[in-house]
Amino acid sequence: MLAGYLWQKYDDDIPQKIVRDFSLPDAKSIKITSVERHKENKTEVIRWYFESTVPQPFDYSTYPFDRTAIKLLIRSKEVDRPIILIPDLAGYQPTNPKTRPGITHDVVVPGWHILSSFFNYPFQRDNNVGERHFPNLYFTVVIQRDFLNPFIISVLPIIAVGIMLFALLWLLGRVGTIANVVAPLTALFFGNILAHIGLKRG
Repeated sequence: MLAGYLWQKYDDDIPQKIVRDFSLPDAKSIKITSVERHKENKTEVIRWYFESTVPQPFDYSTYPFDRTAIKLLIRSKEVDRPIILIPDLAGYQPTNPKTRPGITHDVVVPGWHILSSFFNYPFQRDNNVGERHFPNLYFTVVIQRDFLNPFIISVLPIIAVGIMLFALLWLLGRVGTIANVVAPLTALFFGNILAHIGLKRG
């Protein structure tokens, strides 16, 4: 789920027949609302608010150390014209990707850390404009999974089971019957459960 503001600037020398609008082709559902339209010197400025659902591929092969890039494709509504959208870098201070330009500081992605954000032009074949490579504007956000949460959920129980198995093998050589081992292992098991719940709540 992506939401935010997007603005467009059109100089007076851009023909009026060019549609003043944009599209998010990868979005499955989208709502766009025109918020503001005014003139700055000889430039028309249009500000939009959008809400969209954009499917993203995730690679879990390196879980829980995985990172991924959320990519938002932005295009002109004039798909039959060779129009290239250019990011208004002057509107972002600073533009270092690590400062996360274009993302408000209070944005939180549960279970992930936002590392950087930037505009880029990955070249790819576009059937809408013939048989040539056409640059499309993407707004990309790089995120990395928070390791602590998967560690508590997935890794810690495995470590606890390993400790319990080690304790079982160690105690079997020191006690007469298996019944004498059950009580301490049971206490260790339930103690681990309580500690696990406490860590999750913290």
